[in-house]
Amino acid sequence: MQVTLEASMSPLVLCDRLLSLAQDADRAGLRRAAESLLELVGAVLEPTPKPQRRRSSQSSPTIGGPKSLCGWLTTSPKPAC
Repeated sequence: MQVTLEASMSPLVLCDRLLSLAQDADRAGLRRAAESLLELVGAVLEPTPKPQRRRSSQSSPTIGGPKSLCGWLTTSPKPAC
C-alpha cells in the first residue's frame, strides 16, 4: 500500500525548520550535516531565474532578488540563536 502526502508549506516555515535542524546538528557535533542543511536553506531562499521577455524598443533594469540568508549564516562564527 502506497500513501502519498500532499502538503504545502511556506518557504519561510521550511527554512525555519531547516535552520533549527542545522543548529541541533551543530550542537551534536555533526558539522557536515549542519552545513548541508544550511545549503538547503540557501536553495529554498534563492529566487529562481525567470525567462526574460524581449521588449520592443524599451529596456528596463533588472532588479536582483533578496540576498540569501545562507551566506550570512555560514560566515557567522556562532549564531546567538
